[in-house]
Amino acid sequence: MHHQYPTRGVCPMSVAFDLEGDTVHNIEFTGGCNGNLKAVPTLVEGMTVDQICEKLAGNTCGSKSTSCADQLCQFLVKARGEEQAQCLMPASRHKHKTGRSNHQKQQQCQRRFVTGR
Repeated sequence: MHHQYPTRGVCPMSVAFDLEGDTVHNIEFTGGCNGNLKAVPTLVEGMTVDQICEKLAGNTCGSKSTSCADQLCQFLVKARGEEQAQCLMPASRHKHKTGRSNHQKQQQCQRRFVTGR
C-alpha cells in the first residue's frame, strides 16, 4: 500500500513509500538534501520495517532532535500499524468490485502480515 506523510522540523517536506506486508519499496523524499535523500532510499530498498528502524531510528541531523531518516522510521512504523489495524477490522458480507468478499480480503491481508506476501 502507498503511504505519504508530511515531515516536521527537517529539510524534506514529505516522505512517501510503498509497504508490502513488512517490506518497504519506492521511498521518495520531497525536498531536502539531494545526496542523502537519494542514498537513504537506495540503501534500505527491500528491507523490512524493523531492519530499517534498527539502522535509522534516533539518527539526528545537526542540532535537531530528529532527521529525515529518523522520521522515515517513525512513518514506517505508523504505516505498518495502520495496515495491521485495517486487517483487524470486522469483515462484512458485501462483495467488492473484484468479486471478493470483505472476509476474503481480510484473510489475504492477515496472511500478508504473517508471511510478508
